Amino acid sequence: MRILWDKTARIYPWLRSNPVSRHFLQKEIMCGLNLLSMITITKDTCVADLAVGRGHSIPLLPDTAQVKFAIDKSYRMISLTKPAYPDIHFIQADALHLPIKSLTFDLVLCIGLLEYVPDTHRLLAEIYTILKINGCLLLTSTPRARINYFRFISGHKIYLRNRDVIEDVTSAHSFRMIGTKSTGSQDQFLLRKE
Repeated sequence: MRILWDKTARIYPWLRSNPVSRHFLQKEIMCGLNLLSMITITKDTCVADLAVGRGHSIPLLPDTAQVKFAIDKSYRMISLTKPAYPDIHFIQADALHLPIKSLTFDLVLCIGLLEYVPDTHRLLAEIYTILKINGCLLLTSTPRARINYFRFISGHKIYLRNRDVIEDVTSAHSFRMIGTKSTGSQDQFLLRKE
């Protein structure tokens, strides 16, 4: 974890000076790694990080997987993040309209996106399409917790969802829950496409 954190802090130096962000990001990365340790990832595993942004979730992309993609709607985010990750293929695309062939990925990371999407069903339908049968999804959701209400005050338009809502929606889209974790500010779900 120390090496992973050093790499993340090198790319995002502001993390060293912002203890609150550092605390939450470290906790989120650890929970994600813990969940991903529950599945087998080989060199043939094809992985995508959906809504990569500045790359905060890239440390979760398994080193063993040789085929890695990072997808984001924003060209600016891609241009800022891509230079730090020359071994990852970047695609500019909207998560609700993915120009990707069906049954492409073995693993999709959807970290920090669901909170900005009003239509959970639509997003999960897109992910379901691009995932292979028995493929896995690491999904995060922002729960209704005190800490997350501060984001409203600071002007963020986010959609807070409780765990039971996520469980109902993922089940409706034929995802089976493998494991869950919570950091207080974020719920994480590891799901398998059936």
